[in-house]
This record gives sequence, structure tokens and C-alpha cells, in this order.
Amino acid sequence: MLALTIVFASLFLLISGIYLWQCYQGDRCRQDTKFSSFYTGVVAILLGSAVAFFSIFALYQEETRKVDELKQSNDIGYTGGFVSGGSNEKNWDSTYYFTECPYQHSFDIWLLLTNPNDKESVFVTVTLYPNDGEKISKDYDINPMCRKTIELNFRPEGDYWIEVVEKNKKPFICERAAYFKNESRTGGYLSVGLREKECSPIWYFAEGNVSPLSETIVSAVYIPKTDTEYDELICRITRLPDQDQSEEAVSIERPLIKNKRVHYNLGFDLNIKGSTAVMVEGIGKRDVDNDGELDEEYIDIYAERVMYFKYIPRYFREE
Repeated sequence: MLALTIVFASLFLLISGIYLWQCYQGDRCRQDTKFSSFYTGVVAILLGSAVAFFSIFALYQEETRKVDELKQSNDIGYTGGFVSGGSNEKNWDSTYYFTECPYQHSFDIWLLLTNPNDKESVFVTVTLYPNDGEKISKDYDINPMCRKTIELNFRPEGDYWIEVVEKNKKPFICERAAYFKNESRTGGYLSVGLREKECSPIWYFAEGNVSPLSETIVSAVYIPKTDTEYDELICRITRLPDQDQSEEAVSIERPLIKNKRVHYNLGFDLNIKGSTAVMVEGIGKRDVDNDGELDEEYIDIYAERVMYFKYIPRYFREE
């Protein structure tokens, strides 16, 4: 209702402005009434401005009231959520990787390290690898059956990825939590790190949603295990068409340099709208047969997907 009032007030202002301009030009000025047409137009504009101002003020008050309700109530106010399975001794590891790492200051990023050993401490090194610049490393000791909370307030500007390693190859648990504190994104996410043995040349993600209220980003990192491997791969991401819709498979490729990160925004890079599945591949090219032509072979990489949801006030959403 308030939005309609603003629209009608704006139209009223526009018509009054046109009338006043014509009056000023002398086309419609008449002095046969108590007030001249010129003053009538001025009064109309003032009235329209007052209606528009109070409508916008009422809209602001309504949004403010809702925010206050969300802050004071324990029953409402959820803006998102996430769920994930716990860790057990079968999937503990001594090395973890995170390829999706926001660098904007509007994100709070935490690493949660847990030592499940009841007798020995673990000694962990957290290393941040920026795409541009030198790596940043910090060491931490974790006592038996304890948790260590690390805020990544030392993260670099720009793209980076994270490696978390236990120096003596003892298993531990590593999770990453991200919380948003700006007005365009609300909520957070939590996941266990990618274990060292989970590397694969092909990754599938069954859900990637793109809309005015959400965006999906897929990122990949190439970590060579020996000095004889590639210095650079091709990272290919492919949109897998929905069988119930008339879509086509679309692929794009980007260079993936060793120990660097590459990412794709499904909306901007693949022009996706709605939901889709994607496939990510790590591909090396070399002349294996010595025939003068480059042959493709699959190379292990690590990949993650993150979905962000944006808050837009209800009156300004496209339903």
C-alpha cells in the first residue's frame, strides 16, 4: 500500500510540475479565479511532496520496526541457515584445504581446529596462499581434547586459499565458518576442509542457484604433489543441462596455475539464471605421443562451491 502511495504521489508531482511549467510559459495562466494557476501549481507540488515524504517516512519506519522485532525476538528473524555432517575417526586427516575464502572485510572468517587425541597435542600450521604476493603462515598448538578458534584477521587482499597441516602427520579436525555482516548478504556457512586424499580431476555440484536474491561461486585450486607435474592446468567448468528444460551444455576454460586459485561466478561467467548443476575439470595438456599435438589428461584438483543470499527489502523485490 505504501509503495502504491509513493507511485501515485510521484505521478501527482509530475503532472503538477508539467502544469506549472506550462503556466510559467503563459500557455495556461488565467486570473479569473481567486488564486492564479501559477500558485495553484505551486500548492499542488507542495502537497504532492508532502504526501511522498510522509509515505517514504512511513516505509522507513515500517522497515525499522521489522528490524527491531527481529533483534528483540527469539522466535523470528532467521535469515538463512546451513547443515553439515559431523566428523568421525574415519575421515580425520592431517592436512586440509579450503579453496573458497572471502577476502572482503564484510566477512568474518574463522578456522575451528579440534584435537580428538586424548593424550597428545597437535602442532598445526595455517598457511594462506594469495594469488598475488607472499604466503602467510602461522603456527598453533592444540591441547588434547581441546578446540582452537582462529579468526582470519590476517588474510590478504584479493584471492587466496588456505592450507592447514599438522607437522607430525597426526589426525585432527578442521572446519571453516564464515559470517556476513553487511547489508547485501546475510547469514553464514560452515564446512569441513577438503582432506588431502580427496583430490580429484573431476568435481560435480548438483545445485547452483542464481537469482536476484542469490549467487553461486565455484572455486578450484591446483596443488602439485611432485616437481615433475604441470606448472599450469586448464580448469574447465561445464553447465549440465536440466533434462526438463531446453538448455544446452555450456563450458568455459581458464588457466589454473599451480598453488593458485581460480573462481567462477555462475551468473556472470556462465550466464546462468535459476538452478543448475555444474562439472569442474582439471586438465593438463602435453604432447604425450610425440606427434606434435597436445593431448589432454585429467589432473587432480580441489574444488568448492558457495552460495550467497542477498537481502533486499520486501517493497523493492521483484516477485
